[in-house]
Amino acid sequence: MTIDAKEMQTLFSERGQEHVFAYWDGLNDSEKEALLSDCKRVDFSWLDERLHRFGKDTEVMEQIGELEPAPIIAIPQREAEEKRQESARVAGEEAIAAGRLAAFLVAGGQGTRLAVDGEIGLN
Repeated sequence: MTIDAKEMQTLFSERGQEHVFAYWDGLNDSEKEALLSDCKRVDFSWLDERLHRFGKDTEVMEQIGELEPAPIIAIPQREAEEKRQESARVAGEEAIAAGRLAAFLVAGGQGTRLAVDGEIGLN
């Protein structure tokens, strides 16, 4: 691993983003270069400035509150769960029809939307 790669790993690790390099050892040289190229495009000075401006001690973060992952809702396995899911579907459709609901997709990079196992290019 080059010094440049080590420095990049340190830079990401210092910001709690060490997971970006979790599969580093399984990458071939061209994959490593592609990852480093992507990482070099991250403007940490811009992000640091935003964090300083909108950090947890500011009024903005106080208004937002603590951020947590959304709860996981499992695929129904029992009749009661299927009824709950149907009730939620109906309520959701009503909220959408009334213009009271918004949604967004967060792509976490595991490839699940594309029906892949998350190991592409690592074999």
